[in-house]
Amino acid sequence: MLNCLDELTFSKKYSENRLKKAYNLLGENLVNKIIGFALFLLGVSRERIAKKINIPIGTFLSFLTRIDNIGIAAFGDRRSSTSFQVKQTKSQKLCISLKKEKNNFNIIFNNENKIINFPISN
Repeated sequence: MLNCLDELTFSKKYSENRLKKAYNLLGENLVNKIIGFALFLLGVSRERIAKKINIPIGTFLSFLTRIDNIGIAAFGDRRSSTSFQVKQTKSQKLCISLKKEKNNFNIIFNNENKIINFPISN
């Protein structure tokens, strides 16, 4: 377990500069989620984290639930960002037909795009 916070020192000057740079690069929302999750891992109470990063406790709890469910993609904003979204493929209508030949049945998907052959004896 990581219990090193007592031994660490923090520089307000460096913190402000690093946060400013991170906010410009990644956006304030993402940086706050990263900080909130790190504090959560280190054992800070969820209520105090939500207050510190200035979001409602319910929003923070939902974020933690999303992390449990979908992992790192929870850090992205599904409403506006595409960087963390799973790419969706265009859904095609599935057409299936069955064709009987002399010794085989053929299951044909999407008008001969994919075919599965199996013997009639099966």
